[in-house]
Amino acid sequence: MCSSETITVKIEGKTISCNYITPANCTNNTLLLFLHDALGCSESWKGFPSTLCEEMGSVGFTYDRLGHGKSAATTAKWSKGYLEAEADFLKKIITTQNLKKIVLIGSSDGGSIALLYAAKYKDCAAIVSIAGHSKVEEVTTGGIRNTMQYSEKIIHQLKKYHGDKTGLLFQNWQECWLSHDFKNWNIETELPKIQCSSLIIQGKQDEYATNTHCTSIAQLIGKKAKANLIDDCGHFPHKENPSHIATTIQSFLNSES
Repeated sequence: MCSSETITVKIEGKTISCNYITPANCTNNTLLLFLHDALGCSESWKGFPSTLCEEMGSVGFTYDRLGHGKSAATTAKWSKGYLEAEADFLKKIITTQNLKKIVLIGSSDGGSIALLYAAKYKDCAAIVSIAGHSKVEEVTTGGIRNTMQYSEKIIHQLKKYHGDKTGLLFQNWQECWLSHDFKNWNIETELPKIQCSSLIIQGKQDEYATNTHCTSIAQLIGKKAKANLIDDCGHFPHKENPSHIATTIQSFLNSES
């Protein structure tokens, strides 16, 4: 079993909700830092972080980005470069909390943030990118347009996590990713700068990316990266097949230790 402690920290005057996850038998000094997806938060990971922390014997750390979950609201509009800015903001959280021997585990936007962080900063023991993006494909924008057909239902479901922030959050996501300016967003030139061991996971039925997206990220990072395409999974493999993804990550990290 894992215990959980929620704290708030101030970064540049902004309140960020963070959560420490501590397994009963903590035997590993690696810290697992979970980065949620574009419309997610710490809570939307559900039981996955606790399961992985318990299996690894590692402390975990989650936080809600600004405008998400229990962190402070923001009126800022997303624009090209918002994921790069989130990687820099993550560095401030890591420094403030004095986090060491970090493994970044990111889902979707969180996966992209993990890639960008590891490319710029060299304090990661390893990273795991689950359905992270390195560029915008036609299937990406097509998937977003399809999702927008169910916007009313999705916003209603997300309100349990984000409350009054939900409408703006959903608007930011779809307007930014479908904007003309963001169409050319591409971080592939950053990927060869990643020096730590990297596991790139993607569902074979991902609604927002081709299978080659996953393999090309690993190829661009180089020999320390592994690509893992998951059968019968869409954009959220850790929710669709959590036990398999937890085992896959655990095996990867144990092989790298």
